[in-house]
Amino acid sequence: MGTVGRKVEWCFFLVILAVAMASRHLWPGDTGWINDEPYLFLSAANMLSGAGLATKGLVGSLGFTYGPVPIWIFAGLLRLTDDLVTVATLRTALFDLILAASLIWLAASSRRLRVVAGSLLVLSPYAWIYSRVVWDNPWITPLGALGLAAYISFCASPARYKAWIACLALFLVVHIHPMSVPLVLAVGIHGYLTQRDWLRTQLWTLAAIAAVCLLIQLPWLLATLHIISGHAAQVAIGPAPQLQLPKEPPAAWYASSIFGLFGGRHFSALGFDYFLEPGWTRDNPWLRGAVLFSVIAYGLVWYGAVRCVLRVRAAGGLFVRQRGPDHDLDSVCLLAFVIGCVFLAALGRHTHPHYYNGNWIVYGYFLWSAVSERSTKRSFTWLLQGAGAALAVALIFSTVSAALRVHRLGGTRGIHFGATLGNQIEVARVLVRSSPDAPLSIEVKNWLLFPHSLTILRRLTHTEGDPHGPTAPITVRYRDIDPDSGWIIATPGGPQQPAGPK
Repeated sequence: MGTVGRKVEWCFFLVILAVAMASRHLWPGDTGWINDEPYLFLSAANMLSGAGLATKGLVGSLGFTYGPVPIWIFAGLLRLTDDLVTVATLRTALFDLILAASLIWLAASSRRLRVVAGSLLVLSPYAWIYSRVVWDNPWITPLGALGLAAYISFCASPARYKAWIACLALFLVVHIHPMSVPLVLAVGIHGYLTQRDWLRTQLWTLAAIAAVCLLIQLPWLLATLHIISGHAAQVAIGPAPQLQLPKEPPAAWYASSIFGLFGGRHFSALGFDYFLEPGWTRDNPWLRGAVLFSVIAYGLVWYGAVRCVLRVRAAGGLFVRQRGPDHDLDSVCLLAFVIGCVFLAALGRHTHPHYYNGNWIVYGYFLWSAVSERSTKRSFTWLLQGAGAALAVALIFSTVSAALRVHRLGGTRGIHFGATLGNQIEVARVLVRSSPDAPLSIEVKNWLLFPHSLTILRRLTHTEGDPHGPTAPITVRYRDIDPDSGWIIATPGGPQQPAGPK
């Protein structure tokens, strides 16, 4: 491609990135507030109120306590404003800024990747929802991409600042969530085997990086070893749950063994009923078609992975030096992919899409490289490019439809989204007019499952009640009889039936 053509592609890429990321700031209150989010924000608020530095994060499903970095980030945002919707907006802006810089850096480092094809990575409904949710796990997506971009650029032209960025970004992701371990291991192994000459000459730089990383990790490390006491995000607060969490349907014995192969899900719209509940495409045949068509993302990711294997094999292996940034990208991503598949299988992880976030940039690179393929058969090149363009259209339509549905229906009644944060704050502002002693009847599923979410929300929004307010009973219920509607409302009196659709 000529210089003019590449400049045109850069213009399209930057415009698409800007539009996609700007659109994520529409209706910032249309995000979730379920179980983990309240605990994270409570711990962040405790930091600002003098409780000391948070030393631990959430406890994972395997009993491992995560690092407190997301709490520190949210505490910094709460320092700027105590409005939770504004915090969600700032969080999305920071997330997108890191991600955009990472994708631009990767595109600039590679000679083989078609720049504009990188926009496919930010168009899916999964990219939309994880860029907005005020949770800990999604932070590993942009930071992992930043770590990989800095490392690939470092391999092409070693510089201390690139080493600092790569090491700190990758240290932070593994400190945030263990699902990033495969990517960190892949970069570490590749760096040790291909960059030993530079490493031997930069011992002081490595020592400084290690010291900073240790300093960041020290509060978590000391608290984990019980050398000092620290407050974690899991604070017992509020009444006991009045409903039991629904049990996950049993998975096939081989589910975790093959789960790592299907990371293309993040660049499709398949399985998005995980968030929006089954039937979210029911009334729109065009949307059902777009979602079904987006299955080609899986094929493109697999094709990209196979092509990486063939290129690495032709180049002489994973750890051949001075083959250029494209070879380094192929090598690191293949290594991370293999480690990731083994990692997920060993831990028995399956079903949940956030388990792919640690290797998100790896799956994204496979997709990006597939659509960038320049075959000796021009017709095949056009086929790949056409598939990428068609996938982009399907993803845009699916994402816009998902965002409009969430805004129209006020979220869902499901456990993975629920009523929107903005709607929950509206209800909390109604409750503040009543006395804290007023009997409160809850008929909202997620508040019955996670009663602390309301307690913490009222504390953070200063809506815990007026001591001089009325003591009449209040019921919080779903506003509409439509089972797809997530809107909730506070009404006077005891338990009631939802009103008709509005």
